[in-house]
This record gives sequence, structure tokens and C-alpha cells, in this order.
Amino acid sequence: MQSTSGRKKIVNPALIVAMVAMGFVVYAFTKNANPYVSFTEAKTTADDRLHVVGDVVPGTVHRSLYDHTLTFKMTDLKGSTCTVTHRGEIPNNLDELKRVVVIGHMVGEGFVSQQMQMKCPSRYDDKAKSSNES
Repeated sequence: MQSTSGRKKIVNPALIVAMVAMGFVVYAFTKNANPYVSFTEAKTTADDRLHVVGDVVPGTVHRSLYDHTLTFKMTDLKGSTCTVTHRGEIPNNLDELKRVVVIGHMVGEGFVSQQMQMKCPSRYDDKAKSSNES
């Protein structure tokens, strides 16, 4: 009779593949599920896909046809104002820019975004009120 203590255990290859796949799913989710941060928080975070919600300061929007950038001042929901340089697709309705989400990272004292989304102000006013109450 053979003793089972002397045998090597063989791990099912399908189990290994499933665990590796689950690891990739978790990694992809955490990489793309960035919370909204303020400019102050962005200064201390080393991520290149930070989401900052804020209001565009009226009269500060400047478009450069030379280097295809959009520069404006933005005040985040916590009251910090920062210069944003956007290097991605520029919205057609520049004059209507009010509340936006910029996705990017800090460079020195400015924020460089690769993506920008226009948002409904009432949606973020509710979130800001609930986060300030906690």
C-alpha cells in the first residue's frame, strides 16, 4: 500500500489560470475606478488618471491652435483653484463650459488633463454636500 504523504500534490492548471485571470480583472478595475480628488489631493498622489470635478472660472478659457491645447482656470469642489492644460479632445461648446471633470495628473502647480467630460452641476452638488456632511 502506498502512503499518501509521499505523493506530490498536483495543482489543477485550470485553477491557476482562473486565479491569474481574476488578478487581471481586479487590477483593471482598480486602475480605472479612480475616485474624484481635489487639486490639493492630486498634488500628493502619483497617479496619472486622477479625476477632478470643478467649475471653470469664467473668462479664463484659452485655446491654442498652435499646440492643440485648451488652458483654463478651474475651482474644484473644495475651493482650490488651479490652471488646467487640456491636451485631449476639445469640446465644441467651449463657451458653455461650467462644471467639468478633468482626468490627468499634476505637473508642478498645474494640472494636465488628457480627458475632459462636461457634467451636470446638480449631480455633483449633491455629492459634494453629502461628502461635506460626513
